[in-house]
Amino acid sequence: MPRLWVVLPVVAYAASLVVWLGAVAPGQPYCDARIYCSGADGIAAGRGYVSESTRRYPPGFPSVISLGVRAGLTAQQSALLINTAAGLAAVVLLFSILCREGVPAHLSAWLATGFAVSPFHLGLVVRLLSEPVAVALVLAAMLSAVRRPWLAGVIAGLAWTVRNSMLSLVGAMLAYYLIHRRWRDALLCAIGLSVGGGWLVVCNWLNWGSVLPYNGAPSDRSIGVVVWRGAVSIVLLFSPLVLVLLCVRPRLPRSPVAIWSALFLAVTVAGSFTWLMVDLNTRLLYPLLWAGVLAIAAHWRTRPCLAFVAGWPLYVSCLTIWKIM
Repeated sequence: MPRLWVVLPVVAYAASLVVWLGAVAPGQPYCDARIYCSGADGIAAGRGYVSESTRRYPPGFPSVISLGVRAGLTAQQSALLINTAAGLAAVVLLFSILCREGVPAHLSAWLATGFAVSPFHLGLVVRLLSEPVAVALVLAAMLSAVRRPWLAGVIAGLAWTVRNSMLSLVGAMLAYYLIHRRWRDALLCAIGLSVGGGWLVVCNWLNWGSVLPYNGAPSDRSIGVVVWRGAVSIVLLFSPLVLVLLCVRPRLPRSPVAIWSALFLAVTVAGSFTWLMVDLNTRLLYPLLWAGVLAIAAHWRTRPCLAFVAGWPLYVSCLTIWKIM
């Protein structure tokens, strides 16, 4: 059974996560995670979305965390449980999309395993940040977008309520439908988006008088550090993908997943330059490990793509070393 190959990335994720949990103290969450947990405690206590934490960041992730708080867990325990499940879901969904794109099951498992054990994926799960949940929702939207655009819109809207940058996926999906004159699918997707994310627009407007009141301040560190670490990160992260695309030189791919992934990646990188964030190599370029792979999946039979697949574990190892440094 080809689908049994999914066991490989799942086991790799579980084993690697245990190691990361031992290396990173769950009691010392990242600063953003403390804001998420504070917002979750406020929501669980019935104070709604009027705290400073839900003004700085979208309230979707704190809302999900609050469910565990209501069940008797602490906010940190709930966030870790949710992120662990979301990280696993993202791995399985990536494997499923690659298989649907025509990539053989064993190669799909190989690529999904690289994503599962990458320091970016595991680090974001353990540090209780919102990316694992948002990425799981984005991949679920991609998986359902071809046949159920309304459902994809709902899920993409929910992803936006978790992480604001996921709005670029919605734009990519709608642009694809409109360019291909799939008016009905574009309308269904837009309706789904209003269902999944419309509540956040109303909530923000009533509470803060703005649709997007979130924090987008640049980093506190010097511009020199930003430029140096950002440049090295971009070269290390993007050079294999750029080489593959230059060698393949494909025409516009027919696969909507490839188009959405490429557009999403481009918008994310553009946003990283705009915000001048020091953490480029972890948070804002994290989508490379799934969107970059999906962008070239439709051309996996070409030699450059096969070379990329073969060197994937070495590539992830280099990223791990760079992250540790």
